[in-house]
Amino acid sequence: MMNKTEMRSYRSLVAQSWTASAILLSVQLQRYRKNIIGSSCASLAHCFIAGMLIHTMFEVVLVGHSFGGTVLYALPAHPRYDITKMGLVMTLAAPITAPPLMMDEKMVSFYSSMHETWRKRNDELDHVGIVSYSGGLKDYQVPDHLAPVPENDRAIHRPSWSIRGVDTSADHLCILWCNQLVR
Repeated sequence: MMNKTEMRSYRSLVAQSWTASAILLSVQLQRYRKNIIGSSCASLAHCFIAGMLIHTMFEVVLVGHSFGGTVLYALPAHPRYDITKMGLVMTLAAPITAPPLMMDEKMVSFYSSMHETWRKRNDELDHVGIVSYSGGLKDYQVPDHLAPVPENDRAIHRPSWSIRGVDTSADHLCILWCNQLVR
């Protein structure tokens, strides 16, 4: 983890935040949430295309929590996304294998296209590292069995309780600020 003085030496730090936290099980809010997923993929791909990061010579480390991590993992499925800039994808409590609750056919098609893209473009994506951390027994929203990356031998999955120096598992939000895990 870097402190402020170490962060000043980096040229740019781009952060994208999606704060659409409507998790009530009504039809209108679920439609809204599905549209957020698609627009999040599109807006993140647009950041790379429009020039925010296109002029960098370096590969980019992408860090995402919960469904933000799933959106980052799904970026290669976006038709206009340049995978050459993708260096490392680090997810925290992200449901990569399957969603915690399968609501409709759009969610099924999202996950199947995401996994199919990684299977088809495996050779193109062999420079991309994937690290997936899950919260452990205390994370009731995204259990450990949903966080591993399926059929990818370059991906690493670690529950928080299995990491040396981390004394306990973390719930879904605490995985973001748990000092033992972050450091």
